[in-house]
Amino acid sequence: MITDCITVPIVTQEDMYKTLAIGTKKRHTAKTDQNQRSSRGHTIFVLNYLQTNPDDSTVKGRLNIVDLAGAEQVGKSQTVTKATKAEGA
Repeated sequence: MITDCITVPIVTQEDMYKTLAIGTKKRHTAKTDQNQRSSRGHTIFVLNYLQTNPDDSTVKGRLNIVDLAGAEQVGKSQTVTKATKAEGA
């Protein structure tokens, strides 16, 4: 289930950086043996792009950036959570 999703209109480059900073502050990280700042939750950043050209034609694009939490190998990272215990890791 995906929760706490928001859509933010971005007009300027500064808007984008401010929005990314807000998202970064909300991320949960913890140290593992393999990663000093391992993500504790999945993060999905979707950038929808719309450009209007001088001739009124438009260009659309989409960039998806996905961080899947816990991608390290559990045995090597020494990460044990309720979920990994339930999975028998």
